[in-house]
Amino acid sequence: MKKSLLTIISSLVLLLSAFAQKGQEWVTQVPQDCFCCNDKIYNLPVKPPITGSNILSCDSATKFTTLNCPGATITWSVSPSVPFTGQGTSTITITGPYYYSSYTITVQIKCGNKVVTNQVIVKPGGCQANPAFSMSSNGSSATFSSIITNCTHYWYLVKDNDGSCSYTSGDTYVGPITTATANFSSLINSQQYTVYHFVYCKCGKYCSSWAWQVMCFKWLPAQQMKIANGAKGVEKLKELEIRDFKEIPQEFKKDLPKELLKVVDNIKEN
Repeated sequence: MKKSLLTIISSLVLLLSAFAQKGQEWVTQVPQDCFCCNDKIYNLPVKPPITGSNILSCDSATKFTTLNCPGATITWSVSPSVPFTGQGTSTITITGPYYYSSYTITVQIKCGNKVVTNQVIVKPGGCQANPAFSMSSNGSSATFSSIITNCTHYWYLVKDNDGSCSYTSGDTYVGPITTATANFSSLINSQQYTVYHFVYCKCGKYCSSWAWQVMCFKWLPAQQMKIANGAKGVEKLKELEIRDFKEIPQEFKKDLPKELLKVVDNIKEN
């Protein structure tokens, strides 16, 4: 009887010891990953990470990943707007086309009343339009030459009758000339002109870049032969910068390609 009782007690001790050991193991193995349960979130960083390249590929889709947090709501946004897939998951895939010089990617993770966000700024790779040009003159002709030749160009020369250094009602113009170098002839002495130069560069499958420059000048009589901006017989008055789609003369928009016209407002080269 004593032996039987001792055996039972020994078994109980072993059993309790096993339970205690198991309990200790469970306590030391609390999940370290993010998860949301009953509107309570665990192991969530102050800022959810966003991993991915800071350069958007011009030839293939680009992926961005954040923390996988089961039970939580994940919301992505890209500004300016650009197509992407994977909304609501921990990974999105962005494709072009890209019309802007930079994009802000934002992720939000929400569980109950707890919300954390993070964002990164990325840029398309491979494209950088530059509208800078040089100018030369010969007799009554002016030649404008872009510093880049592997893009599409749109040149306009406005006879600036009201001296506004822009195209307005009542002005006449010549263009577009769509080569890297534009020649305009039969310029009139003492007449004010404004030249518009738009540059569009296409790179790979998804990337493109726009830039533009405007310069107004006075065509001087040959006897004055004033030298300005490297051109004899030219008085350079001012350079202007178009920073908004609305500033492009309506008459020019009909000649510009649809890629530019898709962006209705606020195109800026940052």
